[in-house]
Amino acid sequence: VRAGLSVVVLEARTVGAGTSGRTTAKVSALQGLRYQGLAAQHGREAASRYARSQLDALSWMADEVADAGVDCRWERRPAYTYATTASGLADVEAEAAAATAAGLPV
Repeated sequence: VRAGLSVVVLEARTVGAGTSGRTTAKVSALQGLRYQGLAAQHGREAASRYARSQLDALSWMADEVADAGVDCRWERRPAYTYATTASGLADVEAEAAAATAAGLPV
């Protein structure tokens, strides 16, 4: 819209009725166990680019909220990934290492 283009939002039912309507509204660069899989499948550099893109997206969103004066109670909060089993703990520890290697402040 800012570039002068026409924009349309499509959803199967009504806008906000599907996933977008049932979200916790949390945005985060930490998304479960994503970074260890990215690094294993595509390499450390790909995981680093993904991490940078996620951090940039968070900054962009914060700027958009501020610039547009959106009253949405936007706030920066820590994100957590946790385990409830010993094997899950090993996965979370591996994810922490992969996310750190990718450049996330974990």
